[in-house]
Amino acid sequence: MIKKDYLLRQLSTLLQAIVDKYTLVPTKDTQFENEVDEGFFEKYLLQKKLFFLNNNSEKILEHFNNIDPTQTQARLEILAELFYQEIVQTNNKKHLLKAIEIMELLIDNSKTFDFEKQKKLQFLKSLNNAQ
Repeated sequence: MIKKDYLLRQLSTLLQAIVDKYTLVPTKDTQFENEVDEGFFEKYLLQKKLFFLNNNSEKILEHFNNIDPTQTQARLEILAELFYQEIVQTNNKKHLLKAIEIMELLIDNSKTFDFEKQKKLQFLKSLNNAQ
């Protein structure tokens, strides 16, 4: 129970930080945005963003399992949400294929069916088909 509460607090903090990033910072300063992104990745996923962009699903799962296998799904959820929000909020589609790959990995490793994740995946795939 305590472990779940801790994870929920971490997820809540992360989601609030994502909301703050995209709503409270009306800037076009890409260097600032890159620093914020790196901060999210390093704090919650213990790697730089480039690691996730350059490695395949197996390597990413291995990284998360090496940290703490009980938190793998939560970290996948954070990673998927970061890539999804980057595309939705900034309309920057340069990491669209990686976002689709991560969302599929999240869904494949989930023990439950989630309509919201399925909708997000379909949205990302529709953006990819529109290109």
